[in-house]
Formats: sequence, structure tokens, C-alpha cells
Amino acid sequence: WLYAVVGPARRAGRLTPLLILTAPLIAVVIAPWAWATYREYGEPFFTYTKFYPYNFSWTVHHFDQGNTRPDQFYRPENVPGIVEAKLKTIAIIPAYTTMILGLPLVLGFLARILRPRESVTRDIDRLALFLYLIFGLATLVQVVDVTQVRQLGRYYLPVFLIMLPTAAAGLLGWADRQFLPDSNRRWLLGALAALLWAAPGWAYDATWYVKPFQTRWPALLEAGSWVRDNPSQVPTDARILTWFPWEMRIASDRTTILFPRALEGGAYELSRLRDAIQRYQPTHVLWGSFEPMPESDPESLGRYLEALRADLGIRESDLIHTSPPRTPHPVRLYRLPGSGP
Repeated sequence: WLYAVVGPARRAGRLTPLLILTAPLIAVVIAPWAWATYREYGEPFFTYTKFYPYNFSWTVHHFDQGNTRPDQFYRPENVPGIVEAKLKTIAIIPAYTTMILGLPLVLGFLARILRPRESVTRDIDRLALFLYLIFGLATLVQVVDVTQVRQLGRYYLPVFLIMLPTAAAGLLGWADRQFLPDSNRRWLLGALAALLWAAPGWAYDATWYVKPFQTRWPALLEAGSWVRDNPSQVPTDARILTWFPWEMRIASDRTTILFPRALEGGAYELSRLRDAIQRYQPTHVLWGSFEPMPESDPESLGRYLEALRADLGIRESDLIHTSPPRTPHPVRLYRLPGSGP
């Protein structure tokens, strides 16, 4: 819609028909999710990222303090950090784009934008550039946590897909302008395809597409169903500390808290867990479904996790539910000492 206002629909005088035709369709698509979100959060388009602009860390929900307000963040002592984060964002977005799409494709995209060859596709190319700039501007305005900006591959994936046809057309146009023989052109494109397929930069940021999370979901779903069926053990106002907070939130219909992710962090992880328990006051902890680092030794990790649980004071007598036998990645639900009904 925004591009249509400043682009082809406005120039052709077709903006009003476009809005009339598309508005009902968009409303039908959005309405079910908006209604479900409204029932759950009291607003139709809730997103936890709305708190990102006012925090240097995405871990922004403080149970004892509430969410950071603008007047708490935009203070003189924070100005150097804000400026540094914005400058880093401006540098990271184009740099990571070249690493994710690949430098040849980025150069092809720029060549297509700067030297258009076919007027019939000009608006498509402009739309791709427009969306990329909007994504970048939104990141600059909405995100102050540089670590989140560095993960833009997973957030920018939709706009990267839209940019690919323009980038490929620009690359092919460059090959045509060089008057490369057909045989050489095939070698060039074949080599490019092989390089992109061998180690695509986006694979690191889209790992949730290929990681075996699907095998973890049955245990989480079963545990969440058990929680729903046993409100006497896990009341509706309970708060569950878990490795998969968003998934368990959906499965259990309970408030969840992120388990600090620093496996094998020793005393450091123990202190982070104690701090999370003190700050967010969870009542239960879902133990298991942990995703170890690739170099971790499963046997030593198992012993470490059991020792960590013991150091937190979570005893076997606090166990209230375990996954059924033969469940992939089983979990155990514990009641935190002093917090149960």
C-alpha cells in the first residue's frame, strides 16, 4: 500500500480501486490472528519487539520493574550508547546483506537499480529496493540491541527473497553486457550457483528451518497439555522457566520465562539462573529439551545439568510431571521450592 501511494498506482490514478479491492482481502487474512491476539493480550497486534527501542538488551521484561519506558531510556547518560548502536546498525545492515545474499548478487541488485534495462519491470525493482529500505529504517528506529541487528538474516528473509529476482536479473544483464560466449556464461553461472549452495550465508541465520526442533515439539506439547489439565498443580497465574518460552507459552497457556542460555557456563550460568528466579519469580521450571553446543560431550553435559539442578535447590521430590516413555527429547516439570500451591 505504501509503495502504491508513492508509486505506480498513484501515477496511474488507480489507488482508490486498489485499496477497495485489497482492503477486504487483507482484513479477512488478518482478522483471525488479530482476534486471537486480542483475546490473549488485550490488543490485536501485540509484539514483544515494541519494547526493543528502549533497551540495549532484548531481555527487557522485568517482572519487578515493568517494561522500560522512553523517559527511562532517553537520558543523557545513555546518549553515547544510543549513538554507537545506531552507527553500528547503519554499518551492519549493508555488510550483513552482502554476506547473506552474497557479494555478486548484491552487486547485481545495485546494477539493476542504477542501470535499468527494461521499463516493464522497473516498478518491481523499485518495490524490492523500497521494501529493503523500509526494513532498514524500521531496524534503525526500533532496535537498539546490536546483537539483534546482527541476526537480521532471519528477520530480513522475506525482503531478501523479493530482492533475489532483481539481483539475478542484474547479474545476468552484466553477463550480457560483457558479451560472454554462451559456454563461458554457463560456467560463470554454474560456479556462482555452486558457491551459493555450498555455504550460503543465510543458513546461519535461518537455522530454525533446519534444526531438529520438530522432534522437540511433541514433548513440549504433551507437557503443555498436562499443565492445562492440572490447574491444581500449575495454576493459571503460574510462571514457567523453560528453554522454549514462546512454544511452551502456546502449549500450556501459562506465562513463561526464558531459561538463561549458557549451557556449561558453570558458576556464571548458576548466577544467571538465580538472578532470573529472583527477578521474575517463576513458580515452575521445565527441565529438558536443552540444545547443547555442537562440541558438547553429552555425558559430561548430563552430569553438569543434574549438578546445576541440585545447586538451584530443585529436588526430585519437587517433580510433578515427566514425559511419557519413548518421547523424543523428554522433559520434566518441577515445582520450584516454596512456590507451589
